Amino acid sequence: MNIFIKALNPCVMRRQTIARYQMYLQANGHCLVSHPETADAIIVWTCGFRSDMATNSTVQVRKLRTRFRIPVYAAGCLPGINDIASPTIPWHHDWAVLPALFGDRQTPYYTTDHILCEPATCIDANSYRTDHPTSHITFADQFTKLLVGEGCTKHCTYCTERLAFPPQRNFPHEKLVAAAEKADPPYMLLADSLADYQDLPKLITDIHTIKPNATFALNNLHPAYVRDHLDELTHLPICHINLPIQSASDPILADMKRDYCYADLTKIATHITCPMDTHIIVGFPGETETDLQRTLNFIIQHHFTYVLVSTFYDTPRIPAHTLQPKIPETVKHQRAQRAVTTLSQAGILCQTPSMVDNLLQRLNS
Repeated sequence: MNIFIKALNPCVMRRQTIARYQMYLQANGHCLVSHPETADAIIVWTCGFRSDMATNSTVQVRKLRTRFRIPVYAAGCLPGINDIASPTIPWHHDWAVLPALFGDRQTPYYTTDHILCEPATCIDANSYRTDHPTSHITFADQFTKLLVGEGCTKHCTYCTERLAFPPQRNFPHEKLVAAAEKADPPYMLLADSLADYQDLPKLITDIHTIKPNATFALNNLHPAYVRDHLDELTHLPICHINLPIQSASDPILADMKRDYCYADLTKIATHITCPMDTHIIVGFPGETETDLQRTLNFIIQHHFTYVLVSTFYDTPRIPAHTLQPKIPETVKHQRAQRAVTTLSQAGILCQTPSMVDNLLQRLNS
């Protein structure tokens, strides 16, 4: 069977999942084609992380189903987050659905290896973008990326992604060390929830033993983990931490069920000396102007290098959907713009997801 795979907004970790799909399909005798016109089936990897991405995924699937009279499967995150018409391949059930649809007599899906390592694209992202103005290079692309796990055991009330995740699992320690040994540092450790990796300091130490000059960037590291392992982390060769605080207001953090408070964040920011960037959510139910200002003041005071400002995405399947009072969409966007302006004036690089998407669209044009 000829199969065309279309990936919509794949993050670094999902690129590796899509690569696993490709390996599995080819191992079972299917041919991956570059154009949908030559396909017998289409798989669309959807994204439901934000409302605009969910809408775009739904529209793209609908267009392909209208244009082509062949099966168009909505795969990836959206089937677990929002309702989307069948046929679907929900990510958290792909282990059962893929074999049912495409067979696995030659190579069962569960035997195909996860893609644990993605080489760096460049040494310095800023220089590379200057020399290659149409590239999609991001900060992460200057690191060898090691995927250490998938899924999440946390229960943040705003999280749409957890609805799509498969059961949380950590990838084998020895395979990660072996993958790092074959690749060049610096490394970025990735997971849907890096804090769920069973022994993060040991992994870093063991890789550093075979690569003595290695440094490590830690992506999406839950602040509660940093609080609980602060002494260990400060003695490791860490060059950057992505620390998604989401808010610095205690009432909002409590409603988000983030399991840390303003005092914890202050302790972390005081003791961690490497550069840190963060994500924040504005417009969470019950958020006041004072809550937002407290978050902005915290970020400015502790000199975060970069901030991604997202507006709260309300969908019926998340626990926060029942929280009141709701913040009107116009107010959410006004607050997001105020956050960008305030942080930018303080010398902190700051973007909203729409600003990132617009940049990528310009690069694509």
